[in-house]
Amino acid sequence: MPSLNSETGFTYYEVLAAIGVAVIALMATSLSSIGVSQRQTVSANSTVAFQLAQDKLEELQARKDLANSDVCPAGGERGIGAKPGVAGIFNRCWRVAPSILARVSGRLTSR
Repeated sequence: MPSLNSETGFTYYEVLAAIGVAVIALMATSLSSIGVSQRQTVSANSTVAFQLAQDKLEELQARKDLANSDVCPAGGERGIGAKPGVAGIFNRCWRVAPSILARVSGRLTSR
């Protein structure tokens, strides 16, 4: 039969150590989730930038009257984003120059 005078439970130091371990685990989890959130933002911005660049390339390729032009860095489009009409964080400029490959292929086909 257990004694009625026996003391059971946790000491102050045991509780303090358990709280310390819990705080460290919670901080590690929150830092990890902050990192995941930052990587997600970078990934989303990279996807939007890629799509905007691809759209401009397709637009320039579709134009027949494309002449040599340079709209960098002063010209181009500023403050564009993924949604039309909503200001974004991206700037887009382009240079159109004659291609060495086009001249070489032109020589080969004209013979």
